[in-house]
This record gives sequence, C-alpha cells and structure tokens, in this order.
Amino acid sequence: MSEGFSLRYRGLQNVAARLRAGPVESRHSILVNCHFDSVPQSPGASDDAVNCGIMLEVLRALSSRAGHARLENDVVFLFNGAEETPLPASHAFITQARRSQLPTQATLHIV
Repeated sequence: MSEGFSLRYRGLQNVAARLRAGPVESRHSILVNCHFDSVPQSPGASDDAVNCGIMLEVLRALSSRAGHARLENDVVFLFNGAEETPLPASHAFITQARRSQLPTQATLHIV
C-alpha cells in the first residue's frame, strides 16, 4: 500500500512574463521555465541562478526584436520560486493556470 502525496501552495512565489507573437494572441504558447530557489546549504549560483540569467537574456533579446522576424507563438517565461521541494511552484503554475489562457505547445525546463 502506498502513502499519498499532497502539495500545499502557500507562500510560493512565481514570476511570469509573456511575450506576444503579435497583436492577436497566438493559438499556442511556448513555456520556458527555471527556478530561483536553491537547497538550503547551496550558494545557489549554479542552482539555478545561471539559468535564470540565461532566461533573462533570452527575454531581453526577444523583446528587443523590433523590425525583425516576428515570433510564431507567444513565449511565457516562468521563474518559479519553489522547485527544490519537489516542484510545487511549477506544479502550481501549470495546474492553477487556466488552460484556455495557457495553451502550451512546448515546454522547456532549464535546470
């Protein structure tokens, strides 16, 4: 007999940014995900601050694409604050987001 597993979403902090493909919402989004927490004894520099920095740079580059080729899909950047305890912030975002508002075509989880 296996024991149950439950998650509480109290005190979680996620930061999300959405880049629209154009003036009209695209049918699908691409979700790019990293976390900004770390295990208590870790300095956090490589778990996962480096990947947050990469995502911020990609977000900057894509948002300054004026006059260049447009995106095919909206891109959602999720910086979640509770990945180490096991993934409750990612889970909360995906399960609590309205599916009609986040029709995801692909997910890239940077760990």
